Amino acid sequence: MLDKCISGQLIALTKEIKLIEPSSGKCFSTQFIAGNQTPPCFSGGLGVTWWYTQKALDLARDIASIIIKKYESLRHESIDEIADNIKKIFMEICLDSEIFVGDDIFFRQKENLFEARAISNVLAFSKKLWDKIYFNLERTISQWCFIYPIPRMLSESFELNYDGLSIVKSSDMPTWKQLSDEYPSIIEFKGVEGYQADVFQNLNCGLYLVCKFKGASSHAKLNAGLIFKRFLAVLFSVFCQSEKHRLIKSGGKKYRISAQFTDKDSKSKTGYIVSEIGELLPNYIEDRRINTEIISTVQNWYKSYISLNDEDKNRLEKSAHFINHGMNSNGIESFINYFVALDALFGRRGDVERLILEGVVKCTLSNDWKHKAEWLFELRSELVHGGTRYLAEWEKYERYKKHFKSKPEDDVEKLAFICLFYNFKNIH
Repeated sequence: MLDKCISGQLIALTKEIKLIEPSSGKCFSTQFIAGNQTPPCFSGGLGVTWWYTQKALDLARDIASIIIKKYESLRHESIDEIADNIKKIFMEICLDSEIFVGDDIFFRQKENLFEARAISNVLAFSKKLWDKIYFNLERTISQWCFIYPIPRMLSESFELNYDGLSIVKSSDMPTWKQLSDEYPSIIEFKGVEGYQADVFQNLNCGLYLVCKFKGASSHAKLNAGLIFKRFLAVLFSVFCQSEKHRLIKSGGKKYRISAQFTDKDSKSKTGYIVSEIGELLPNYIEDRRINTEIISTVQNWYKSYISLNDEDKNRLEKSAHFINHGMNSNGIESFINYFVALDALFGRRGDVERLILEGVVKCTLSNDWKHKAEWLFELRSELVHGGTRYLAEWEKYERYKKHFKSKPEDDVEKLAFICLFYNFKNIH
């Protein structure tokens, strides 16, 4: 049943899509081929020009917001994606004779889309519009499988049992075959021919992160990236517990590409997409083995994380996110990201320093770490407020090294990993 609010907003939107350029007020023109939104110069067909008022753009976002709240099946898209798709759907259906009078639109014989409607009854018109929009919006939702290479990692294939995550060994063809039963294009992707296959083959990578996520293409990729970042931050927090020294990076180029595959039941015609997902993992100089003990520890972290209330879970998610940014950056940027991760775990507006120090003691059971954290907070303030341009310029940098026999940049990284690792036990 069509929501009355959506019905009213759709009618208002058609009145704000102008077929004749308005003489006043801000508006945005668009040219397209009716039915497929491609620019007229690249395709045959009927070229159409119309204008969106600012109110039209606002209405599209308002409708998108209502849709996300009301329709469970469409909550896997962002407001911006749904708003953009609504505009594209109007481009597709504008010459549909059951809804609009094509000549009125093509020859601009009416002022706006509402006046060019083929259905005189306004409620019936809005119902027909919604049926088309809902059907096409559902077509944008797919079950995706994302694949991202993780070089210098050694492991057998395993499922994490959380976040739809698993690690698959490159040579584990039975697992790839099992995945391809659900996502058929994976077989094509794992072949020896084609540019997309070569993208990963040239890496000579032994392991891949695999994530299953439902949603529209870009929204699903955003969430898969967040899931990958959280996992990598947690994984390296486990590695960090047994390592005395800072994780050393090489100068190699970071890998930014992922592949995403639609499932066999997808309404989308897309088989797979290779696109940038961002910097998720630095090139560390050492190989690391993910053994059964590490897998068990990571799974226990996720088990505890899932049991938390929403606020505490959100704190861990944000902390892991900024730790991953710290892993993938250097110098001041890296230091700030690691410290923001501590703030995300413990801080509250107006009481950041005290709560961070209190949290550090809970997670480390060490006054030595608390003492370090006091100095690190001072350095953070110098960096944030422009008192220091680079770490070694801090007036207490050499004193810190002499006093603690370590560097601030090494300690803030170690501390962030420790707190992420232990905090799921102590966050209450």
